Amino acid sequence: MHWQVGADTIDNYDYFKVGDLWQPAHITRSVRGALRMEIEQKVSIIESTVDSNMFVPPTSQWNKLYQCRTRRRAIGISTPQPAPGSLGTETVDVIVTA
Repeated sequence: MHWQVGADTIDNYDYFKVGDLWQPAHITRSVRGALRMEIEQKVSIIESTVDSNMFVPPTSQWNKLYQCRTRRRAIGISTPQPAPGSLGTETVDVIVTA
């Protein structure tokens, strides 16, 4: 499967079957022809019985919440902005960090 959205090109290929679903073994994402991400995956069904303890948290403290000791706001190190006069007609990357 190949599709292009603006400058992004995404390709999924070498599909394999898992149960009733077909999954891509290779996924690539390119921006303006430059490879930005490549994923290779293999998914399979476990045919034997699964030990239910596999899904039990390791200890009773696994989800304990801790308060922050230093309460400081996040500070942006690099926050590029669109060029002046741009009406938002270009595709831009947006990264949100929290």
